Amino acid sequence: MPVMVELPRFFLAPGSLDGDDICITGEPFHHLAQVLRLQAGDRVLLLDGAGICCQACITAVARHSAAARIQSRWCARETALSVLLLQALPKGEKFDLVLQKGTELGIDSFQPVLSERSIPRLTPERLRKRVGRWSRIISEAARQSRRSILPELGPLQPLTEALPGPADRLRLVLWEMAETALAEALPEQCPSGISLLVGPEGGFAPAEITFAQQAGYQAVHLGPRILRTETAGLAAAAILQYRYGDLDRAPQPSEETP
Repeated sequence: MPVMVELPRFFLAPGSLDGDDICITGEPFHHLAQVLRLQAGDRVLLLDGAGICCQACITAVARHSAAARIQSRWCARETALSVLLLQALPKGEKFDLVLQKGTELGIDSFQPVLSERSIPRLTPERLRKRVGRWSRIISEAARQSRRSILPELGPLQPLTEALPGPADRLRLVLWEMAETALAEALPEQCPSGISLLVGPEGGFAPAEITFAQQAGYQAVHLGPRILRTETAGLAAAAILQYRYGDLDRAPQPSEETP
C-alpha cells in the first residue's frame, strides 16, 4: 500500500475527482504552481473534502491550470470525535482563529450563532465575503493538519434557530456560572457526537441559558478561570478529542483502501 503522508495535498471541488484526468485551477493551482512550484512528474494527493482521496501525477503545468492523472483512489474515514461547535459570533477576526484551530483539533462542524450580546451585525454583502474567507480558512487548516474530510460550515443563524439538532448527541453549553464541571458531565461511554455551545464576549443572557437548557443542553464550566470566547470552545474541544477522539493516538500513515 502506498504511503501518502508526505505528498502535497490539495482540496478540489466535490465531483471533480470522478474521472481519471483532472484539471486543477483556482487557489489549489496557485498553491501548486506559485507556492510549491511543482512540475510535471511530481506526485500529489487530491481530495474532494468528503472523503475521496486520490494519488495523482502532474502531467502538465500551464499558465492558469495544471493537469494531473489519477493513479489510485480510496475513501478516507474520520477518526476524530464528531463535534459540532456552535459559536456565538465574536467581534473582529476572532472567529477566523476558532475555525483554523478548531479544524486542526478535529471539529467536524461549525455553526456561527447570533446571540443577544453578539457584537457583529453584518450586512449581507459583508457576510458573503466573510463566509468565503471562513471557507478558505477551513480548507487551508484541513490541508495543513492533513485532514481528508473538510469540516462543514453552517449558515449564520439566530440562537433560537441554531439549537435544535440531532437528539442522540451529547449537548453542552459552556457557562461560567454553571455548577457542573465539564469532566463531571462526560459519560464513560463515547457519545455518538457532541454539540458544544459557546457564548460571545459578554456571555449568554440568562434567558438564553434557560432556552439552551430547555433544548437539552447541560451547562458546564471549565474551571476557576474565565476563558475568552475564542479560547473556551477550543479548550473544550481538545479535552473531548483526548477523552473520546484521536488526540491520544500515534500518527498513522494514510494508506490506500481496497
